[in-house]
Amino acid sequence: MFGRDVTQRVHFENELVKAKETAETATAAKSQFLATMSHEIRTPLNGIVGMLELLRMTTLNDKQREYVSTLQLSSENMLSIINDVLDFSKIESDKMELEYEPFELKKVIEETFDLLYYRALGKRLELFYNIENTIPAYVMGDSMRLKQVLVNLVGNAIKFTEKGHILITAQLIPSVSEKLNIKFSVKDTGAGISEEQRQRLFQSFQQADTSTYRKFGGTGLGLTISAKLVALMGGTIELMSEPGAGSEFYFTVITQPAPIAAARNVRSNLRILRGKKILIFSTNSDFDLHLSDLFNDWHILHQSVTLLEQAKKELSPDANYDALILDAQMQDYLLFAEELKEQIRSSNIPVFAFNARFSGGDIIYGNKLFEAVLPSGVDAIKISSVLTKSFIDSATSFARGDDAVPVFDSQVSLKYPMQILIAEDNPINQTLAVTVLEKLGYKPDVVENGKLVIEKVATKQYDLIFMDVQMPEMDGMEATTALRKLNNNSIIIAMTAFALEDDKKQCLDAGMNDYTTKPIRIEVVQSLLEKWGDVILKSKAARNDEPLIDKQTIERLKAMAVGDDTSFVKNIFELFLKQMDNLHADMSKFFNEHDADGMYKASHKLKGSALNIGAKRLSEVCRIIEEKGKLGDLTGMNELIQQLAEVISLTKNEIRSLSLA
Repeated sequence: MFGRDVTQRVHFENELVKAKETAETATAAKSQFLATMSHEIRTPLNGIVGMLELLRMTTLNDKQREYVSTLQLSSENMLSIINDVLDFSKIESDKMELEYEPFELKKVIEETFDLLYYRALGKRLELFYNIENTIPAYVMGDSMRLKQVLVNLVGNAIKFTEKGHILITAQLIPSVSEKLNIKFSVKDTGAGISEEQRQRLFQSFQQADTSTYRKFGGTGLGLTISAKLVALMGGTIELMSEPGAGSEFYFTVITQPAPIAAARNVRSNLRILRGKKILIFSTNSDFDLHLSDLFNDWHILHQSVTLLEQAKKELSPDANYDALILDAQMQDYLLFAEELKEQIRSSNIPVFAFNARFSGGDIIYGNKLFEAVLPSGVDAIKISSVLTKSFIDSATSFARGDDAVPVFDSQVSLKYPMQILIAEDNPINQTLAVTVLEKLGYKPDVVENGKLVIEKVATKQYDLIFMDVQMPEMDGMEATTALRKLNNNSIIIAMTAFALEDDKKQCLDAGMNDYTTKPIRIEVVQSLLEKWGDVILKSKAARNDEPLIDKQTIERLKAMAVGDDTSFVKNIFELFLKQMDNLHADMSKFFNEHDADGMYKASHKLKGSALNIGAKRLSEVCRIIEEKGKLGDLTGMNELIQQLAEVISLTKNEIRSLSLA
């Protein structure tokens, strides 16, 4: 009896092991299927989105740019459906990992509104937000996933709200911990949700009722994914709603303030607005307060008036205003505009009408009186785009909104000179990658598979390689492994249509340095080039094999002396040592004062002096500092200043060892 029980137990345990192995195999097969499906569907979509991105960089009128943006949004919506399924799969298999990087909270909320602006506009809904001032401007976390949750909740609110508004609030919950506990709320003025419907909301592939799918479509996964993402961010998501009284979704996120240095490095697209001076003419204190808050954040000087006579007085010739904004909900704003326009005609100050109520809902350009007319409820990103567009030439990049040209720096190649290779088998993606890099000032080489990468690097030294993961003959993973075995130290960045977190890990494990998903975007490529460009420059400076003092230069200097005058060369080197110390002190001072121009001038002078006496290694470090200073770029300068100090010390020792001073 006992033996039979043991046999049955062993048999039962074996069956459990087999069932577990079968389940794991099925899960792996499902993940592989989803990854393959993602790649096959994303490849043509990436081509569409990428070409639309290039089209947006061409000269388009405002209506054409709006059409292109709509096409791009539709393509990205298709990608978002794929991402919903992939995200659900990742969460279910515990493979979802969140980033932990500094980001600006306000920007995430504004980008959420920007994505949903036209949907809200179509229903005449207003979008508002309020961030408690005790919350730091920059916090740590996964901004993309937080935005994904907010987009889902605000998108649902727009679906079920016929009139009124949607409000996002962010409040700090008191805590004894050093961590920040932020409570987000998305509140609408819609019809509300019954208790029965609420029970189904957070279930996979379920919606409030079957009519929702027929009317709006969707996967029914949005709230399920949002709840899981919030849980990964250390919080919970809940709903308060009553039929006829609107709904409020609220969730908490555990985070912490971003380090000051990290916050400073978050790029701003609003540099062009800094220091501008704008007059606001409005009798609505709420409207005035809203614009004043925005302008304070953007470092725009501004003055508000409520009467026509005050406006006329402010717009005197010596006031030097850059723009005039009128509240279009003032009773006689058109008459006011005509009168003020006549007064400022000679100064060519642009005049805008904000807060307008009209049937079209679009931003109107080319109006007889106004540079642009903006409807009420337009978010901050569009306001910044309209203002920036008026302050710079139409061919210049301006702060990005849905209808704005992507922001990029055509001089990146001057800041970070690099030899770049693209490995990509798809002709459309080749064109996209080459065009994007050419716009940033580079002239990349292109090959279509991993074998050709190996051949190419044997004949030319590349600083950076953009490597497609899936290629014929030899894929990106195999090529990277082969390069590392050959002791090739080029920076390798994976380009792939795959979207699972495991793919990133596999790329890094294979020896790649970084990873980006398609479609290729110029802002992302620029960010990668800036990130790794600093590493490459420092590496070049560190492994500089130039001599500390060039012996041939010393001989030429000796030949310039009169007769056997040995003091001539010593005097030159003594003067150089004094100048080097003085310029080094100046450069340290300019660095501490964030004075890029001062860095440029001092490094240029020291570079010239170093070349004159043959201090080649010192001149090379100065050259790198000079180039960055000339372009106003202080990123990575701290490490370069440290390298400069080390090379100066070595140069001094070399001069003394050669008895030159």
